[in-house]
Amino acid sequence: MGFKGEIELYTTPLCIATCVFVARKSLGYSNTIEAMKIFERHIHITSMDAKQLHDALYAVAPDFEDMLQYYSAASSECNYIVTRNEKHFPQGIIAVMSPTAFLQSQFV
Repeated sequence: MGFKGEIELYTTPLCIATCVFVARKSLGYSNTIEAMKIFERHIHITSMDAKQLHDALYAVAPDFEDMLQYYSAASSECNYIVTRNEKHFPQGIIAVMSPTAFLQSQFV
């Protein structure tokens, strides 16, 4: 869907860093970077700066990293956060959905 242009995909620099960290163990560093370059051409990268850091530090939430993701998505005016860990994100400004719920919402 995202690669066809039907849905705009967003991710954070933190997610890309995590992907590189995990994938380099099996693909090697150079292959992983090349794969991320291809991926980056098809998605938008949100900003993650001092404001998102500040907001995450002061959020009353169980997971700091998830709050970084949340405030980065909010700053990019994302409509959804798709995650397998819905309980760590506040409900309200951005709809938080499981991958299954998101896909079902797009095809109903």
